[in-house]
Amino acid sequence: MDTGEPMDTATAANMEAIANAIEYIETRQHRLPHPNGRFGWWMVMGGDGRRLRQETPSKTTTYYEGPRGEERRVRTDTPANGETSYFEGARGEEHMVRVECADGRVLHFAGGRGNVHMVRVHLLDGSVQHYEGDRDEEHLVRVEHPNGQKQHYEGAKGEAHVVRIDWPTGARTEYEGPKDQERKVKRVPADGSCMHFFEGDVDQERLVRIEYPCGQVQHYEGPQDQEHHVRTEFASKHAPSYCRYAVIHEGPRDEERKVRLDMYERDLHIGADRVRETTHYEGKKGEEHKVRSEDHGIYMEDFDCYMGQEVRHYEGPKGEEHLVLLVKPYRERREDDMGQKKEHYAGPKDEERLTKIEFPSGIENHYDNDPTDRPYKRVYPNGDECYYTYPAVWYGGYPGLEERWVYATPPAV
Repeated sequence: MDTGEPMDTATAANMEAIANAIEYIETRQHRLPHPNGRFGWWMVMGGDGRRLRQETPSKTTTYYEGPRGEERRVRTDTPANGETSYFEGARGEEHMVRVECADGRVLHFAGGRGNVHMVRVHLLDGSVQHYEGDRDEEHLVRVEHPNGQKQHYEGAKGEAHVVRIDWPTGARTEYEGPKDQERKVKRVPADGSCMHFFEGDVDQERLVRIEYPCGQVQHYEGPQDQEHHVRTEFASKHAPSYCRYAVIHEGPRDEERKVRLDMYERDLHIGADRVRETTHYEGKKGEEHKVRSEDHGIYMEDFDCYMGQEVRHYEGPKGEEHLVLLVKPYRERREDDMGQKKEHYAGPKDEERLTKIEFPSGIENHYDNDPTDRPYKRVYPNGDECYYTYPAVWYGGYPGLEERWVYATPPAV
């Protein structure tokens, strides 16, 4: 009892001795045969009767903590495999939470006694493996690397296969196939500007398509590392559901050149898309110039046929292509068979002027720089030539109304 009075020296010494004795009794250890009676097993007890550790013939040692009667397992050292296991929980409910392996791995566990399952593994290189699933069914779902790379997995225990890799740059690659046979099928850059699609067996994946958010699609052919661009498809900005385009390329990788542009339109007559116009190009990559365009016409229900077909021919370098010839179907008289009318042009781009028309009958109209495209000469199949003059002032407002024949010349002998 604390009376508030000073303690004499003898009393203080006695109390210190008693405290030291109690500490000795509590910390003193006794190495006793294990209660299970197994040869070579030992139980180490504290002076106060607390269980401190358990030793087996293989030198496996289990350590306990807690007051007498409530000792709980906290750690087990297994020299045979170099592992150290750590436990948490009250006595009788201890469950493993961590295992440190000889190779540097650290295994982390979750769940109560009887359902302890692995959730994470830390590797020596800094990588972390994440697992999901109940006890004995844990399957790998993700691996995180120190550089920021993440590998995602799917599949049951022992069959987990890579389905996606998130790269440190922000790009990602997707895979398909069973474990150890995963093949690359898709790649998306960090900015999400497009999607690359691949086909082929493992380690032989080749690029086959690139898709852009705007709807443009680029198609490729050729083996791995030799893929070359063969076609680009995109929709019209003004009528995306009605009109689309396809650009055809030829040539080896890095030398692909544009050779054709197909314009598709929805054809209600056949209920499907149909090539309405085709443009042909020539020249090496980067210098392709238009040489011909073919308009395949539209279906006219009243006539039960396609009308408006024409072919345009061009000359000139890229960006300066000018029209030189226009060919159209033409029938001069109702009873005649359908023929072709050829219109010839001259002049730079956007300033082309009509110079001659050839009719199916063989008649030719020749034109000068008249802004109304009125002929100044007509040549007949037999060689006769007709020349025309026009008054300076027109009456009736119809050009050519007062055109008159001047003279004709017989064909050359």
